[in-house]
Amino acid sequence: MEIFKIIILGIIQGISEILPISSSGHLILIKHLLRIKEEGLILEIFLHLGSLFAVIIYYFKDIKILLSDSVIYLYNKDKNKKQSFNIIIFLFISTLITGLFGIFLSPFIENHLSNITYLPIFFLITSIILYFCKFNNSHKTLFNMTYIDSIIIGLTQVIGLFPGISRSGSTLLGGKLSKLDSKSTFKYSYLLFIPITLSSFLLELIKLINNNYSLNFPIYYYLIGILFSFIFTLLSMKLLKRIINKDKLYYFSYYLLLLALFCIIFIK
Repeated sequence: MEIFKIIILGIIQGISEILPISSSGHLILIKHLLRIKEEGLILEIFLHLGSLFAVIIYYFKDIKILLSDSVIYLYNKDKNKKQSFNIIIFLFISTLITGLFGIFLSPFIENHLSNITYLPIFFLITSIILYFCKFNNSHKTLFNMTYIDSIIIGLTQVIGLFPGISRSGSTLLGGKLSKLDSKSTFKYSYLLFIPITLSSFLLELIKLINNNYSLNFPIYYYLIGILFSFIFTLLSMKLLKRIINKDKLYYFSYYLLLLALFCIIFIK
């Protein structure tokens, strides 16, 4: 029976990681509804790996271009490749800012906020952010980004550390403040997802080893969860592309408002 619960969580992770509705918030909600007991964030970290692999595959061509252009720029000083190198630096800056805040905030968030009690508040905050971003008419792209933009997005990513506040939604807010268009903001958000998720997994793995922590489920449960997370992340990436093209992202603000009300009324 537990394996089916893990599959459901993998599906939810894949969908909610990509769509701006907060994967961490949805995982907490579903774990509560399905009565899945697990200490810490081990399961979430494993499920995020599935999304990580999917994002790398989806953006593999972009990642390859950014890395190859950066190498060419460093060796040949080809100015035509400089902006690709700059984007790598911007991603590093945003990751560093989010990571530093994450190191200090994560213990508090994990111990006090990673429960059903505060979800309605954080879902509502995401709803407001998405509705606010409805009025973003900017046409600035990744190749027009500045160092200040990377700092702003890094700071807004910190908001996404709270379960129920969408990481991509908070990045969308940073993109709006930086005058980036929605397509560029989401691409930057998911490129940023790669180093942040990878570092989170490695830190959690080190913690597991140092504390001799035992997994709550057999390892193949986690692998199945990763597989379903991977599949549904890829499917959701394609869906998100259509939604962005139709400029309908704000629809998720209504969904999150209803979800917040559901949590308040029905969840105890």
